[in-house]
Amino acid sequence: MRRFFLRVPFISIAALACALHVARAVEEDHPVEDAARHKLQAKTDPSLPTLYLVGDSTMKNGTPDQRGWGEEMAQFFDLHAINVVNQAIGGRSSRTFQSEGRWDGVVAMLKKGDYVIIQFGHNDPGPVNDTFRARGSIKGVGEETQEIDNLLTHKHEVVHSFGWYMRKYVTDVKAAGATPIVFSLVPRNSWKDGKVVRSSGNNYGGWAQQVSQATETAFVDHNEIIAEGLDGLGPEKAAALFADGKLHTTPAGAVFNARMAVSGLKTLAGDPFEKSLSPAGREVEAFQPAKSTEGPVTSPARIDLRSQGAAGDGKTKDTAAFEKALAACSAGGGGEVVVPAGTYLIGSIVLPSHTTLRLEKGATLKGSSDIADYPLGTARWEGVDAPAYRALNSAFKADQIAIVGEGEIVGAEAAGKLRNPRGAALVEPVECRGVRIEGVTLRQFGVWTLHPTFCDDVAVVGVTFDTN
Repeated sequence: MRRFFLRVPFISIAALACALHVARAVEEDHPVEDAARHKLQAKTDPSLPTLYLVGDSTMKNGTPDQRGWGEEMAQFFDLHAINVVNQAIGGRSSRTFQSEGRWDGVVAMLKKGDYVIIQFGHNDPGPVNDTFRARGSIKGVGEETQEIDNLLTHKHEVVHSFGWYMRKYVTDVKAAGATPIVFSLVPRNSWKDGKVVRSSGNNYGGWAQQVSQATETAFVDHNEIIAEGLDGLGPEKAAALFADGKLHTTPAGAVFNARMAVSGLKTLAGDPFEKSLSPAGREVEAFQPAKSTEGPVTSPARIDLRSQGAAGDGKTKDTAAFEKALAACSAGGGGEVVVPAGTYLIGSIVLPSHTTLRLEKGATLKGSSDIADYPLGTARWEGVDAPAYRALNSAFKADQIAIVGEGEIVGAEAAGKLRNPRGAALVEPVECRGVRIEGVTLRQFGVWTLHPTFCDDVAVVGVTFDTN
């Protein structure tokens, strides 16, 4: 059992309350449809193969003026050659689509030669257990579980990770002799630097792809395909496709997303739907990623810290080796820095976007006692921006970053106990999106151990905190 040490003075209660308020507001953006009013649909012609769609309100939507992309898919298929059956229902996560029994109903319909598109993620970040919706799954693709007495259903339940539920969909479909196709979730109407914000790497889109790779299952990056299409329209024209301005689409937006789905299906090995498309479907071109203007696309890097000259003896400063490894990941578009067993003496380091720091068992990041190793800047302190030394592990406006593994990070007391300026926190991502801290042990003295500031989508899983 993991210990959890916490000193109350270093918890930002106001920030926590604000985060819960925001989470509830986001939850309310996702309509929950009444299952009694949205029963499973039967296939039109039992003699034909069937394409089933399984997902949430972005795929099928009962709210006036909103429409899910799955509701527009039939027009792209020859319904004399294949059935198209949309079994999605609003408000469900990868977990609750199964726990409510809806998935069992779909599985009972499957036969050899059928196909199932599986797309979830937008409702999975919610609370695991509450009296409101209780639909969240554990973030990631791991095997961790959480036993609860569900406050909403009043039933005992074992909650799994997003990846676990997605793997179950895939396994059940294959067991029925059908073909699963994993889709990444559709993007929001959210823009950064003139482009739609993607969901990839250490997030639901990336986790969906990881499941497809681990299970050797077909994958369509619906998120990326739609995002590229929206990029081409620009924010003003794209806004007309969103009924709520955020996520859920107008009828025109639903057709747009359905067309992008067909474009993605055409990229699958063997083009399995080639003979099942309608004239409208045949007109859709297979997706081709936009050519990068920033050099060739490379595979995510996996860099062993020792290869960058790290000593790991607890005496030699290894900051430069970390900086070199992180820079290499950044240059390649992201990756993973693997820290093997050893003690690595470092000053402040900064994680770039799409980067994972993996601490293997026996690995310790030890903060330097030399305050010169922590650049002076500003940080939040007692609710205001104040002079502060940069955290031992820092990130600023980064997307999809993670610190994971069985190792530990230990702060230096000399750097943490300072008050004017504020001492160096241990882990402090600022204005980041998609932050995951998992499995590691964090030891800090005198200042915050973990201090996410103005971040979105933060997951802290199985972490031991020691503030002794």
